Amino acid sequence: MANKHADGTAYEVRLLSETGGLVLSGPGAVIGTEPLGEASEFDTILVAADIGIPKPSARSVVYLHEAARSARQLAGLCLGAFVLAEAGLLDRQNPGGTSPTRLAPYRPRRGAAHPRRAA
Repeated sequence: MANKHADGTAYEVRLLSETGGLVLSGPGAVIGTEPLGEASEFDTILVAADIGIPKPSARSVVYLHEAARSARQLAGLCLGAFVLAEAGLLDRQNPGGTSPTRLAPYRPRRGAAHPRRAA
């Protein structure tokens, strides 16, 4: 939407996964992704996850930490908040002072697994 109303490109959208290639989404759509490489500078990072409580790989955690250093905004989409919690990034102070939103049915499980961000 921002690109539609901007005088030029406001955002370059990139879809990344650990190995790249086609990824099957929860609703069944197939999405083409780029593989993780050297961490890039991002304005906004949105982390999504598969169905079920995710456990990110060590490589993904390192990539997220490196990429998050320059990001102005960092958010977990639905169960992606578990990925950020496992990576220790929910404790990061975001410039806007925003706190992550949690999907209500998963709050007790995430709170038990990551008590510093239980609310």
